[in-house]
Amino acid sequence: DLRERDELDGGEWKFCEGRPQGHDRFGSCQQGLAAAFSPDHHYILFGAPGTYNWKGLLFVTNIDSSDPDQLVYKTPEPSEKVPGAAGDVAQNSYLG
Repeated sequence: DLRERDELDGGEWKFCEGRPQGHDRFGSCQQGLAAAFSPDHHYILFGAPGTYNWKGLLFVTNIDSSDPDQLVYKTPEPSEKVPGAAGDVAQNSYLG
């Protein structure tokens, strides 16, 4: 349910509430650590540490486009890994 409700507007949102808080678990949850605009102000980027392994995630969206097929950069699934340096992102690397 994505409808706006008064009780959520301007309130205190706790995305990690009720989750283990250790650094190796959900310390920062998927709430993210950073957001930025690209130098040309056409894209916004959100970074998240990734739970359990801190491998990370980067979400990029074009501000000027209504295209629903946006870009998400993430660690490949084990079945998608390729050999070599780009084949895996090390744990605790925040996308290497």
